[in-house]
This record gives sequence, C-alpha cells and structure tokens, in this order.
Amino acid sequence: MSKREQYVTELAETVNNLFEAGKNDPSVDEIAEAHFPGRALAGEIYESIRKRLHRVRDVLETDYDHQVCLLSFFYYQRFRKTPPMLEADARRCIPGGQNKRAAGVRLMTHGDSDLIWQAMVGQNFSSGAGKVRKQADRVLTAVEDQKLGEPRAASILNRATQQAQPENAALGRKVMKALPKEA
Repeated sequence: MSKREQYVTELAETVNNLFEAGKNDPSVDEIAEAHFPGRALAGEIYESIRKRLHRVRDVLETDYDHQVCLLSFFYYQRFRKTPPMLEADARRCIPGGQNKRAAGVRLMTHGDSDLIWQAMVGQNFSSGAGKVRKQADRVLTAVEDQKLGEPRAASILNRATQQAQPENAALGRKVMKALPKEA
C-alpha cells in the first residue's frame, strides 16, 4: 500500500467537518474555502483539490466509514437544489468520460432515494463486471484453442470468482433473495 499523502488526509478531514456541519455535497470551491479559511486562493489550489478528490473519497470511505460519491460540474449547475428524478440525469451528475471531471463530493444519506449514489455504484459494477467478463472470455478462448489446460483455467476462473465475493457473503445471498421471481 502506498504512503498516503498528508494533504489528502487533511482534505478528507475538512470534508468530514463539512458533512458534520450539514453540508452533504461540498464543491471543490467550498472545500478549498473551508480548508484555507480567510485566505485569497489561486486557481491552482482549487485544481489541486479537484485532482485529489478520488483519493479524498477513498479516505472518507476507509477512515470515516462514509458512503460517498464524486459529483460532476453538471450536478452543481442543474441538480444541487433539486435532486434528479430520472436515472439518466443521475448518471450525468457523476464524473467520468470526456469533460466530466470531479467537482465535489456527496455523502449518501439514504440509498433508496439517492439516484446519484445508485448511478455511481451501478457504473462501477458495470465497469468491473465488463472487465471480469472480458478476462473470463480470454481464458475460455485459450482453452478452446488448446493453449491453456482446463485445470489451470479452472484455477484462474475460481480465483476471480472468490475475489468477486462480497466480504459479507451471507448478507449478499440474503439480499439477492429479494429479487422478484421471473415469470
């Protein structure tokens, strides 16, 4: 594990303080102003915080046990006052893709109604599942082409299956039972 940058840890503490003060979706500007109160800030400060938001999010999740997601500029322009009602709009509120950089961080307070947090989790699941599928297809193609033996392929696939299991597998199985039965 790499050494954590002290500045990232301090920024995460600032964001946590903003959360505790009731600001559940601080923007980069608000984080900077809270972290450096009463100071004139150059654009480089805002940009340095924006670039570190991914690591700040990681600290908030690991050290503070917060469920958070990063937000795009679009969120602050369009949906800060009234959260999106459509999944497509929620997806536009999370960074990723061309010209959709992180612009802030949001604390998830109620997952059932937080479409933005759900969009982030869904995007990450989709990305991860796509990577797993691509690698599984590579392994199986190698078996079909007789370039990899079945025992070794089984070992590779089993390792991936084990790594994909949630830490609380029993809860995962219980939750999956809530899926509606297909007709």
